[in-house]
Amino acid sequence: MIDPKEDDLSYFADWYLNSGDIKRIYTPFKNPLLFIEGVSGIVLYRKNNFQVELFICEPNTIIPEHTHPDVDSYELFLYGMKFTHSGEEVITNKQSEEEMEGMPSYAYETIRVNLESSCGEKRNVEYVFKNAHLLSQNLNTDADNNTKVELRYSTVSRYKPDIFYT
Repeated sequence: MIDPKEDDLSYFADWYLNSGDIKRIYTPFKNPLLFIEGVSGIVLYRKNNFQVELFICEPNTIIPEHTHPDVDSYELFLYGMKFTHSGEEVITNKQSEEEMEGMPSYAYETIRVNLESSCGEKRNVEYVFKNAHLLSQNLNTDADNNTKVELRYSTVSRYKPDIFYT
């Protein structure tokens, strides 16, 4: 449940979802679409520092755990996928397919994703270094959801490491 008195973001989210003032999609001309690893997104509304996006993915898509730097947001569940937050299941696969009066039972459930939290499912990363040794690693996700992995490894081997995501 969103408390519209909590802060400006909460007031905006409550207004957008409950006011009835939004009767159409106001897709902006600048940067309205996002396509990343099988997920498609479209901006439905953007004004000042507020934005509403709709993301669509194929069934059983696993969203890797990630952060949204410098973004404070609400995420709203509509249908058909496990919904996770900070590594914890908020809505399970089974719950995502439950029906009540012809609608998904958990539709419009929201979670707050603030600057310290992450969303998506945790994934393991395995490095195979052949004859090299890992010295350090750094993972960063930018505002466009691009994750950059920086690895420093010894130069004992001329081969770069293999990286596997599971």
